[in-house]
Parts: sequence; C-alpha cells; structure tokens
Amino acid sequence: VAAGMSPVKAAEAAATAAGKAAADEAYAAGGSLGEIAAAASEAAKKAGLAANMAPQQAVRAAAATAGSAGAERAAVAGKSPEEIAAAAGEAASQAVKAENMSPVQAAEVAAAAAGQAAADVAASSGRSPEEVVAAAGEAACRAAAAAGMDVPRRAEVAAAAAGKTAADLAASAGKSPEEIAAAAGEGAQKAAEAAGMSPGRAREEAAKAAGEAAAEDAAFADEPPEGVAAAAADAACRASEAAGLKTQKAAEAAAAAAGKAAANVAVAAGKSWHDIADAAADAARKAAGRHMTPAAAGNAARSAAEAAGMSAPKPAEEAAKAAGK
Repeated sequence: VAAGMSPVKAAEAAATAAGKAAADEAYAAGGSLGEIAAAASEAAKKAGLAANMAPQQAVRAAAATAGSAGAERAAVAGKSPEEIAAAAGEAASQAVKAENMSPVQAAEVAAAAAGQAAADVAASSGRSPEEVVAAAGEAACRAAAAAGMDVPRRAEVAAAAAGKTAADLAASAGKSPEEIAAAAGEGAQKAAEAAGMSPGRAREEAAKAAGEAAAEDAAFADEPPEGVAAAAADAACRASEAAGLKTQKAAEAAAAAAGKAAANVAVAAGKSWHDIADAAADAARKAAGRHMTPAAAGNAARSAAEAAGMSAPKPAEEAAKAAGK
C-alpha cells in the first residue's frame, strides 16, 4: 500500500506472502505435498480476508498459492515440467475441495495453477516468450482434460491461461496498457486454436483475454469501476477487430468484456449478488451504446444481465434501457 499498490493488489500480495511462509514452514516440518498445499491455502485465505478481500477472491488466491507451493516442491524433487504443472493443478484442486465451488470452477482453478506453473518453469529455463505462453496454454489444457472437461471448455481454459501469461510477460517488459492487452489477445487466440477451437471462436477468446488484461491493468492503476469497464470494452473491441471479427461481433465482445470487468470489480468490493448483476448489466449497456446499433445493444445488455444471474423481467428491462440509450 505504501508503494502505491491498489487495495485489491495489496490484498493479493498479502495472501501470497502469508501462503508462501506457511508452505515453507510446513515443508521444514517434513509435511507431505498435500499438507504443504493445505497450509499455504489456509494461510493465504486468512490473510486475504484480513486484507478485506472478497470471500470468492480469497478462495482463488488461496488456490493459486497452494498451486505455487505444489509446483515448488515438485521442482525441488526434480520432477519434469509436465509433472510440476500437474502437481500445481492437483494442489490447487485440493485447496478448493472444502470450499463451496462447483466442479467446473474447481477444474478452472486447477488448470490456471497448472498453466502458471508451466509458464514459470519455461521462463526459468530460458525459453522465448512465445514458448512460455504456449507452455501455459498446453499445461492448462492438460489439466482441464484430466478434470473431465470437454474440448471446447479445455480450449477456453487454455486460452485464459495463455492470455494471462502473455499479459504478465508484456507487463514485465514495460509495455503500454494497449500493448499488454494486445499480447493477451494474441496469446489466447493461438492457444485456443492449438487446443482445437475453431478460428472464429478463437478470435472471440482473443477479445475476452484482451479485455481481462486491460481491466486488470486499470484496476491496478486504481481506476474507478467505470474506468475499468471502459478499458476492458475498448481493449476487447480492438482485439476483435485485429483478429478479423466483423464490427458487430467486435461490439458484442466489447459489451461482454465491460460487463465481466464491472462484475469482477463489484465482487472485489464485496457487493451483493444483486448489485453485482446490476453493475454488469449497466457496464454492458454503456459499452454497447458506444459500439452498437440499438437492437444489438439491447441483446448484449440482456445477455449480460442473464449471465450475471438476473431473473425475469430484469433482463428484458435492461435490454429496453440499452436500446433506448
């Protein structure tokens, strides 16, 4: 916080530090891999909650920390890169077993941890940025397959892992926010296609990854919720157009990115589910107003409202407001 980090990022840093310390202590005490991961997860979650992190975010931070601990111990044991990634995924999966997560969410968390571990191993081995990004996508895809996900979902998970890795590498290289978002989109698109996704769907994943990277950068800069959503929408629209999507599809991607970014900000702020859904629909409506025809804006707002959990007749009301605006 003293260094100017946003409250959300500061809470993540607190969770990571506490989790790593607990993992090191458990390892020194001769704990098993499962015990080390559990210690890291519990400490990270407690630290995250103490730093005012939303419960859902604290659970994800705990899983990521457990995954990191699992990967580190597998590396110390001389395991192969594939085994290290698998250990990270397994540790993250164990960490969320006691939480109120759906099987799909748990599988996504495990896949993300596996992807991060694979990226770390590839980077420490001196691989090129492109190879590091590819390694993240491939490991996440393997973890998703092991969890029983079908091919489309595996590809989505691979795209998310690759996009985040590409964004992190671009940020570490001092790239601009626009370049970071573009790198995320490109990495996600390549990983999605490599995992068996159609070119059209892969372009949509590129837009999603770009939007998420831009939203994270804006949140880190402590932008207000409206600024975070707008940054996500603009980045998703640019990535869509760069990937060859038609104007209408690009606008839909922009609205979806804005809605998701706004929902994430609301979750981080500990808002109620009703407020989260309202924020998502409102952001999607505003983004649609900048990029879409009235009818398309209405459809986008309705989709965002439904995805955020609104029940009838709220989605229809949001559609009408968006079209009118």
